[in-house]
Amino acid sequence: MLKPALRASLLATVAAIVMSGPVRAQTSQPIRPWLENHFQAVGQSCNPDFRKRNSGTVIPRDVRELLGARLGENAFVYDRDSLNRYFARVYRRQNGGIVGVGNPLGMPYSHASGVIVDGDVDTLTRQNNCTTLLSANADTSFNLNLAGVRAALSAAATSRTSQTALLYSGEMISPVAAAVGAYGTLTDAPPGIDRFSAWLSIWWWYLTQPTLVEPGEAGELEIASHIDGLAVYRYVGLSQMAMLEGSTNVAGSVPFLSVRAAGTGQGQWGVDTRAADFSVAVVQRFPTNLPKPSVVISDAPALARFTAAPTNKQAIEDGSPLDLTYVLGGVPSNYCVQSRWNLKPEEAPSGHAAISNLRLQPGDNNSCVFTVTAIPPATAQAEGRVRVGFTVQVPITGAANTPTLVLPTPQWTLADNRAAISLLPTSAGAGSYQLPETLSIGVASPVLQLSWPVRERLENRKTSGVESGQSALTWTCGESAPRSATIPVGGLGWSRTGPDAAVALNLPIPIDLAPASTVDPVECRLDGALRMTVQGAPAVTVELPTYTFFVTRPPVATAPRQSLP
Repeated sequence: MLKPALRASLLATVAAIVMSGPVRAQTSQPIRPWLENHFQAVGQSCNPDFRKRNSGTVIPRDVRELLGARLGENAFVYDRDSLNRYFARVYRRQNGGIVGVGNPLGMPYSHASGVIVDGDVDTLTRQNNCTTLLSANADTSFNLNLAGVRAALSAAATSRTSQTALLYSGEMISPVAAAVGAYGTLTDAPPGIDRFSAWLSIWWWYLTQPTLVEPGEAGELEIASHIDGLAVYRYVGLSQMAMLEGSTNVAGSVPFLSVRAAGTGQGQWGVDTRAADFSVAVVQRFPTNLPKPSVVISDAPALARFTAAPTNKQAIEDGSPLDLTYVLGGVPSNYCVQSRWNLKPEEAPSGHAAISNLRLQPGDNNSCVFTVTAIPPATAQAEGRVRVGFTVQVPITGAANTPTLVLPTPQWTLADNRAAISLLPTSAGAGSYQLPETLSIGVASPVLQLSWPVRERLENRKTSGVESGQSALTWTCGESAPRSATIPVGGLGWSRTGPDAAVALNLPIPIDLAPASTVDPVECRLDGALRMTVQGAPAVTVELPTYTFFVTRPPVATAPRQSLP
């Protein structure tokens, strides 16, 4: 038997094995023969002649002391099942019993994940290989001669094919149940288990099997919350020499993690080990409801973690569309499927970029990379920033009412460098203009003569001119619909006096801006945007401060007729 401290440094890693297929029917069987077979296999990995005497046992003494009377109990044995695979199975309550239904949950365990136990890992776990088996039992139980014992010890010390068995006896908790808060008061994220991944794995179970979405609140589907029993994991490649050297460079994890924090079994084997066999013996199973889609919809969004890619642009230079990338953690590659995700249709609020063209690709470390096209608002934002945010959704197509998981992203901001340049309100007050009823010879339409100072907030963003052909102005008068304002040749200009720049506009007012015989003043306004060139940077569209004015268009006075004498 190994010392507890050494055992703690030798706990092994196991990848979660989750396979599809129906749940096999199980019958209760004695625990002792099941364990005898596992330890017999460990011994024979070092020497094919390794076997017990008729009256003996190959179960190590430390294991017999750990289990005591439990060796005489019966259990439901799941050969070739790791605990993670066992806990992934889904059942339906039916006729007073349960039947396996659908594929197992595709629980995305990370490389740092492990099966959780309710107890002290050190005191409830045992590790044995040929060396510990022979040292504990060789003189009483094994039918090996001296040469055979030496061969087995040598193989255990150096062979890459010798096996080591790790056994746990006690209460083992489903990582799925723990992650979604279905095991007692354990609501924090289990070690190595991403809580969002757990919820997403349940959603994906329904998504790929939409006919299993239950109507209403039927609640007939269940998973195991935890079990009382035993688990045996057998590994190949952990030699006794490697155990004694205790190096720690293996990429893997502890298969058993205590929820009580009293256990010190957090060590890792420092060699390349691989699983030879798994087996679970269930003495008692404790069920819990499989969360319904409505529960996933309610609880999962708060756990979604979107982060902006560091390669994203941090500022808007012009109104051109730009691609932005965001990463959602806890999404395995087989869930990062373009056809399953889409953007929720929504109008971009004021000051927000319009989002379109969602693209997906798997990222590193169980993540999904979302790339979208963001179209900035047409004009610079006065506050100097544009907000970016969107909502992705995953509908269960084929299920009644199409349940949909909706995941809103945070709101990010981009600096709006277009706002580094703006026009200040004109110093001209609201004017009043009288329009002629007709443009007779020698009668001219009045002209708006306006100028706006240019505000340049950044030293590297200085205007150099204004483009008449790319600017757009609009008249609006009274209740009439807005109409385009035509800028005449030479009517728009830019100038700089020292550090100060300004834009000047001479714009004739069309005589039909107000109806004929308009005696009372009508309020009108000039709006629009000017396209300004910038030194060393792209041209920017700058919003024109609204200019309000009043117009009248009285009828032409006619002289009274003279009566004939």
